[in-house]
Amino acid sequence: MKKYCFILCLCLCAYASNSQTSSISGIVKDTAENRNLQHAVVAILRSEDSVLVKFTRTNAKGEFQIEKMKEGKYVVLISYPKFADYADIVEVKDEEPLKLGTVAMTPESVLMTAVLVRSNNTMRIRGDTTEFTADSFKLREGATVEELLKQIPGMSVNSKGEITAQGKRVDRVLVDGEEFFGEDPTIATQNIGAKAVDKVQVFDTKSEQDQLKGIGASGQGGKTINIKLKDSAKRGYFGKMEAGSNFDKLHNAKLMLNRFQGSQKISVYGTRSSTNTGSLGWEERNKLGIEDEDMEFDEIGGFYYSYGDGDDEFASWNLRGLPTAYTAGGLYGNRWAEDKQKLNLSYLYNRLGTTNRASNISQTILADSSLFFKFKFIHTRVKSTTFAPR
Repeated sequence: MKKYCFILCLCLCAYASNSQTSSISGIVKDTAENRNLQHAVVAILRSEDSVLVKFTRTNAKGEFQIEKMKEGKYVVLISYPKFADYADIVEVKDEEPLKLGTVAMTPESVLMTAVLVRSNNTMRIRGDTTEFTADSFKLREGATVEELLKQIPGMSVNSKGEITAQGKRVDRVLVDGEEFFGEDPTIATQNIGAKAVDKVQVFDTKSEQDQLKGIGASGQGGKTINIKLKDSAKRGYFGKMEAGSNFDKLHNAKLMLNRFQGSQKISVYGTRSSTNTGSLGWEERNKLGIEDEDMEFDEIGGFYYSYGDGDDEFASWNLRGLPTAYTAGGLYGNRWAEDKQKLNLSYLYNRLGTTNRASNISQTILADSSLFFKFKFIHTRVKSTTFAPR
């Protein structure tokens, strides 16, 4: 009995020694206007390699607390829109909660145009552009840019691939400052490997009026992400291939090949899928160029309504059968004369088809006999759209 008690005590001591953790807490405040900052992003990075450990947001009172912190040295990085980032190296000890007290944030308006706010290269602010170093975030082997964006504090990506940065929707994703296969951001984020990325830059999207006036972004629109590739990724070939099938009627394949040589980019892209659930949403139909002419969008109410007869087989409530979708495209981009001259051409083709197979069996019972009738229907419909080079 004494032997078992001794073993039990050893196990409890080992558990207690391994479970010793601490916490980091504080209050984020704008000392210029004497107000607490809600929803500020508080990130904890390892000091030796700047890998993200944990992050949270401040509550309505500007308070934050991060639990279960192991002993060691960390970098506390706090960011908030239109404020310079706060960074400090702290040391966490076991069972000793670290209280940072009031953390004062400084508005960007009182800073210089370009300010380096960290001693390492994880984050940098240049005017209205926030820049993140891709290698500072720990990712799995073969991760895409979309997975990288999910790890960056202040960014989120939903199941449709839509990106939100600093509370605003990202409406453009560029690669080295140029559009990548048009304005669909998912082609770049879901097909370029994170290993090839050097920097991720985030800034306000300029409206057409701002571009014509030659002024900075007004801040009323969304956000733009620029993916800067490493120099090694601009010399050679890289690509991505995915394929899946049930070896019968369901197939899904995706292929992208890129050849980058300095400022010259050549890319080809293609997909084939028959795994769609049979219903296309408003956004998907609009991308494929098959939006109904008898449909309007209420900008005040924020919803679509239709006044047509509803006979379109491609309507989301009327689409039947397994669709077959094809996408193919090519891109060429180049710069010369010290980047003063540039050329960017892209071509994208989409094709969506459905084959509806149905059968109808009817029976007519007579006085001395019965009749059976069997009908089979096969109806195929295809819609395609092409985006001209731009």
